[in-house]
Amino acid sequence: QVEVNFSIASTPGGLTFSPATAISNSEGYVSTRITAGNVATPVSVSATIVGTNISTSSNELIISSGIPVQ
Repeated sequence: QVEVNFSIASTPGGLTFSPATAISNSEGYVSTRITAGNVATPVSVSATIVGTNISTSSNELIISSGIPVQ
C-alpha cells in the first residue's frame, strides 16, 4: 500500500475533488471523486506517489453540466 496525492491544475466554477490524499488498497487501486461546479470544463487529475517522483495523469474528463438551477 502506498500514499498518493491527487491534484487538479485548476478548479473553475467551484469544481472540487476529494480526497486529496489516499492510500492504495491491497490490489494497488486508489481513487478520488470529482464534483462538478457551475462551469462546464475539461479537467485532468494528476496522481503522485508520496515521497517519489512517480506520477501519472488521467485522460481529459469533460464536465458538461454544473449544479442544477430551478
